[in-house]
Amino acid sequence: MDYIQPKFMPPHWVFKCVWPILYLTLFVSFYYYMRGETTSLGIVAFFLQLLFNLVWYPIMFMARKPVLALLDLFFILVFLTLMIAVWPPPLNFINLPYLLWCTFAFSLNAQIAWYSR
Repeated sequence: MDYIQPKFMPPHWVFKCVWPILYLTLFVSFYYYMRGETTSLGIVAFFLQLLFNLVWYPIMFMARKPVLALLDLFFILVFLTLMIAVWPPPLNFINLPYLLWCTFAFSLNAQIAWYSR
């Protein structure tokens, strides 16, 4: 069973282009964050958002649990927002496109969860 796609779902090639760029900016910013003054909260927030990001795909497409995947995305957004809040400029600004993309993914996931009920 395939999910009913929202009308605003971009083509699959967009995801293949966007995610490598977002991961690159995320890890480059983390590298520079670790070279400066860090806080435990900033490091924990980074790894928690990354953990939730990595388990989203298996929840959504292997376990086929869009509501649980939506909850996972909520936690990605919480920890990503926290990470951006405690990281210094310009490192926090570098991750704003990632935050926007995850917000967009949340809206897509919410629509899919709604259609799948």
